[in-house]
Amino acid sequence: MIKRNSNQGFSLIELLIAMSILMVLSGMLFLGTGAARRKETTKYASVLGDQIRLCQTASMSREGNWRLALYQKDKAYYCVHELEKRASDDTEERYWEIQTDEMQLGHTGAVDYEMISGEMGGGAEAGEKGTLIHAWRFNRDTGACIAGSGTMAVTGIGKTKYLTVYRETGRLEVRDTK
Repeated sequence: MIKRNSNQGFSLIELLIAMSILMVLSGMLFLGTGAARRKETTKYASVLGDQIRLCQTASMSREGNWRLALYQKDKAYYCVHELEKRASDDTEERYWEIQTDEMQLGHTGAVDYEMISGEMGGGAEAGEKGTLIHAWRFNRDTGACIAGSGTMAVTGIGKTKYLTVYRETGRLEVRDTK
C-alpha cells in the first residue's frame, strides 16, 4: 500500500487571503495610533489651558505673587504653580517656591511647546526644577496677564494646537489655527 503525503502546504489563494487580512489589521493599528497621538496633543493643550485659567484664578484670590511655570526636565514637560518668596527679611532677593504637585504635560519626543508670539514670561533659566520654558503671571485686581501673554504652539505628531493668552484681559483662547 502506497501512502500519499497529505501535507501539501497552503494554496496561493489561501496565502493571499491571509496576507490581505494581516495588511488590513496592521493598517488599522497604524491609523489607530496616529489618531491616539493627535488626541494626546489635544489633551495636553487642554490640560495646559486649564492650568493657565487656574493660575489666573489663584492670582486673583490668594495673597502674594503667583505664577504658572512650564518646565522641561528628564525628557518631560510639566507645569507647577509657584509663589514668590523673599530669601530673607533683610534682603530683596526673591525666588519662586513650588506650591502644587507637578502636572505632567508630555514627553519631549511626543509633544513640543514653543512660544510663537508675545513675551517669554520667564526666560530659559535652568536649575533643579528643570529648564524653565515659559511662565504666566496675572494681575491680582484685574486678571490681566502681566507676564507671559502671547501665543504658544503645542505640537504633537500630526496636530498643532495654539493657546493665546491676551495681555489686557488675561483671556485664554485654544484653537487649531494661528
